[in-house]
Amino acid sequence: MFLEQRAREKEKELDAARTIQKRLLPEAPPQFDGLDIFGINIPAREVGGDYFDFVPLAGRLVVGLGDVSGKGVPAALLMSHLQASLHARARDTVPPHEIARAMDRLLYAATESGRYATFFLASFAGGDSGLRYCNAGHTPGLLVHAGRLELLESTGAPLGLLPGSEYREDARPFEAGDLLVLYSDGITECLHKGEFYGDERLHALVTQLSARSLTSEAFGRAILDDVRHFAHGNLESDDVTLVVVRRV
Repeated sequence: MFLEQRAREKEKELDAARTIQKRLLPEAPPQFDGLDIFGINIPAREVGGDYFDFVPLAGRLVVGLGDVSGKGVPAALLMSHLQASLHARARDTVPPHEIARAMDRLLYAATESGRYATFFLASFAGGDSGLRYCNAGHTPGLLVHAGRLELLESTGAPLGLLPGSEYREDARPFEAGDLLVLYSDGITECLHKGEFYGDERLHALVTQLSARSLTSEAFGRAILDDVRHFAHGNLESDDVTLVVVRRV
């Protein structure tokens, strides 16, 4: 009897966490001049902490994708804090590395030791003005520029992990036809029969797809279809989150 009651309470907790997670994610990508945008989150059976967002500002768009540590209600609450701090700090005149720095300070002050979030923050302006980004310990962003794939590696520690972390901002060209692919490790660490989907498979697929004239949504769904095919339809072990931004 006690175990059944505890199981029901656990399921209620998970339902609450799923509700928090769902409400924090954007329902649809924003309309932004010169960009074709796609974003999706496929939650795992056990609630995780993947988070992505779009913050439209006057003349520019901030895009974020991250993964908070842990599972269940604690992860959902940490994700809520991350979302609030991003929206509070993203302003027209604030560059990505300063947004990341402010989010890091807020997260470190508000959480217990060992709780953190990896986060990729990108900023786009109108026209062919390029891409500015800051990668706080997250999986590398995949930039396809002039038909070539470049990995946008980490430029700082995960948010909230260490006191007083500093972040470096980098910039890249982002011209017509270029693509930025952001993702959570639920894609590359998708496991089937002891084998990971892996970085090499993803990089090869992104390079292959970039040669085709696909919308961002078609591009993103082609990646998801390939991961599902690899996993024989089983994507329930971890959250899968993906954002594709294409300059048109």
